[in-house]
Amino acid sequence: MTEERPIGAREAARRRVRAALAGAARSLVVENGYDETTIEMIAERAGVSRRTFFRHFETKDAVLLHYYDDLGEQIADAILGMPDDIPSLAAVTESFRVVERFLSEGDERASQSQLAQIVAESPRLHAARNYRRRHNVELAVRALITREHRAGREMSQVAASAIAGAAFSCLYAAEKVFLTDPSTDAVTLFEEGANALADAMGAMQAYQAREAAVA
Repeated sequence: MTEERPIGAREAARRRVRAALAGAARSLVVENGYDETTIEMIAERAGVSRRTFFRHFETKDAVLLHYYDDLGEQIADAILGMPDDIPSLAAVTESFRVVERFLSEGDERASQSQLAQIVAESPRLHAARNYRRRHNVELAVRALITREHRAGREMSQVAASAIAGAAFSCLYAAEKVFLTDPSTDAVTLFEEGANALADAMGAMQAYQAREAAVA
């Protein structure tokens, strides 16, 4: 497991402003509905100007879903930072530690649970979130291929997509339960999904071996 790299004062300030805008957006949408919430309302509640809002986010969707944008970039950076001797799938799953750290705070977990409810009630936000999820997998795929090439190994687009896609499927399955059931643990849920996937792959390989033996 890699250690979290310290951030500078400027980056810390940027994250605080983005978090304030995101929190304001979530609370206003809960109070007023998605369509009735404006960018001006979000900026005012966060205590910043409209101009500052647009320095950080392009749209209302972006501020509500910035968790997924930030998450994808952080996971890709973590994959690239993994030692070359760690297997590819392990590099992806270890990179998910950024999610564990992000959701470890009770307030953040509550905020993301609130966001999940907002997304579920808005077809537009649901589609926008799914687009970001797919983009995050693509970022991980590119990071995997870059990492393998850096180590002098080849990895095809198909192989990288399969590895990243499987790992993210486990992550998002765990996230869904984690954000709706306060008694659950994110790491335990992810491991449950990953172990189930490994068992299913092992069973498939055993079946294929038996079929090949009798062919």
